[in-house]
Amino acid sequence: MMPSSANSIDRDALVALIRRIIDIDGSEDEIDELVQRLNDVSALPGACDLIFHNDRELSAEQVADAILAYQPVRLGHGMDRQDPHYRAIATFYADRTAARSGVALIRHIEEGLAILERIGAPLRAMQAYCLHPLVQNDEDLLRSCIADSILLRHQPDPGAVMLAMEYRRVANAYLSQHCTGADDVIALSPLAEVNQMLIADKVQNRKDFEIHHLRSHAQSALLTQYFANWLKALGVSEARYQQLRLELALR
Repeated sequence: MMPSSANSIDRDALVALIRRIIDIDGSEDEIDELVQRLNDVSALPGACDLIFHNDRELSAEQVADAILAYQPVRLGHGMDRQDPHYRAIATFYADRTAARSGVALIRHIEEGLAILERIGAPLRAMQAYCLHPLVQNDEDLLRSCIADSILLRHQPDPGAVMLAMEYRRVANAYLSQHCTGADDVIALSPLAEVNQMLIADKVQNRKDFEIHHLRSHAQSALLTQYFANWLKALGVSEARYQQLRLELALR
């Protein structure tokens, strides 16, 4: 049975169910029955991964709050929430939110996937986009290379991993601290899928920046120029950016 589009259980009952799963000392069939029950009542894909396959040990209350806080948006038609690449990032992000805005980090992925669908990116680019936060910085890359990491447990497509690593190379070569002005030169990837991923990331990031941080962030002017430089390099006009932003708002 697939998870419903909304959670169908209250918090107290959910905490009790999760605690039973955490504390159970029964047969494999008993555990499987409880896990299936959790997946059936939760809108969060792979909810049981927060218990069994998370790098951080969460309490029953924390798992329940992550499940109840999850608000799904429609993904691209090519991406299913049971796709192992999406489940990997859902497990990795769990209940984490952006420090300044408080927005759930998984929203960055879901909105990026919507942009990738809109610009005609293939499924593998969407899968790689799901994976890129797991390898983006050095600490997460090292963690992902450890046996039984979130990344490796979900058995990602090797091609998607290659795209995520190429994305890491290109994106990290021009971060906001590298921005010196409007004449900066940004070297793009020879792979079209990676450049599509960059479009999704920069459009989504600029949209969130303008909603939550424009004129309030200490580096507002620099970040405005940084996003402008990226979108110019990627061939995204201001009109095209505004169209994609509007489509995200209407989802």
